[in-house]
Amino acid sequence: NVDQVKSLTAAAVTNLTTDKLALLTTTQVASLTADQMGALTTSEAVALTTTQVKVLGADQIRALSTASVAALSTAQVQALTTGQVASLTNNTVASMTTSQVAALNTTQVQVLADSVVTALNTAQLTALTTSQVGVLTGSQVRALSTAEVAALTTGQVQALTASQVGALENADMAALSTDKVSVLNTTQVAALTAGMVAVLNTSQVVALGTANVKALTETQVRALTTGSVAALGTDQVAALTTTQVAALTLGSVGALSTSQVGALTTSQVKVLTNANIVALSTAQVAVLNTAQVVALTTSQIQSIATDDAKVLTTSAVAALTTSQVQALSTAAVNALTTSQVTSLTTTQVASLTTGEVAALNTSQVNALTTGQVQSLTVSQLISLSNAQVSALTTTQVGALTSTQLYGLVTAAHQ
Repeated sequence: NVDQVKSLTAAAVTNLTTDKLALLTTTQVASLTADQMGALTTSEAVALTTTQVKVLGADQIRALSTASVAALSTAQVQALTTGQVASLTNNTVASMTTSQVAALNTTQVQVLADSVVTALNTAQLTALTTSQVGVLTGSQVRALSTAEVAALTTGQVQALTASQVGALENADMAALSTDKVSVLNTTQVAALTAGMVAVLNTSQVVALGTANVKALTETQVRALTTGSVAALGTDQVAALTTTQVAALTLGSVGALSTSQVGALTTSQVKVLTNANIVALSTAQVAVLNTAQVVALTTSQIQSIATDDAKVLTTSAVAALTTSQVQALSTAAVNALTTSQVTSLTTTQVASLTTGEVAALNTSQVNALTTGQVQSLTVSQLISLSNAQVSALTTTQVGALTSTQLYGLVTAAHQ
């Protein structure tokens, strides 16, 4: 009976044969004291039936020797109730083998105490199956140390749900190796907090690949450090959506290399804010190709800094639409090189505003081709200053058409 079982000494328990132990009823097993449980040999522990295991109390399980715990079979481990698993101590779990840890079912895993999860050693942690990892609660994920997160296998990282990824600490994300960052899917990446994105190093950002970079939200894009933006591959830059490009900070745009700027699509260039256009360095503007320049809005053209205007390629200048030409600031027009001025088509010259014509310096006026001179309207000619007129060569003056001369004479008599 129960009293007789309780009266057994530790030595007597140790000497019980496994067949006799198996005869104990669940009531008798449940009555075993902590000292008696501690006296069980590994053979006796293994001999406990799954029915007997299920009735063991928290104190009884804690009393088992580390050797006895490690000796439990997979069936015995899986027989533990959620209540029993929830009561497991750090020391008890530390005694479990990797096979036993991997044998826990998902329901059992979810009730492990946070402190137990924190105490798992690397071997035990990496022994968790992807199914087990996928059911860890947010609290359990947060309980993982940075070292534990860094130790997760690529398969385990892939098994994390979006909510689990969101439960990670910034330091956890920073600790992931590039091979693990590279296996994150777009749903997981979308769950990254701005803080996590901000701590990504340049190698990790590159490891995200094009699909994941394209999946970043506006908030995440703004959280990228200038160093991270500068590290993006040209393929990653080209993959950015127009919404993402528009969300880039001044610092991020300024950090783009000339290769990255050259990789921007016309759609991406078109959504750069005016402030970002102003912030572009002369080196960045100098690599803008003809298609990119033509894609700029008139508002963006107006934002081109004076020093930047003079580094536009002559082919890009020649491709400007008349609306873009008219959008150039007078300071930008005045800064154009003579090569840029002579690259203007006659249609572009004819579209210059009188203010822009008046802004031409004498060297620019002197460089105008005869065809360009002939394309000037009477209003444009009248806007020329005495200094500009004096800069005209005899060849340029001789190229003026009768219509232009008549218009000038008429205007002079009004």
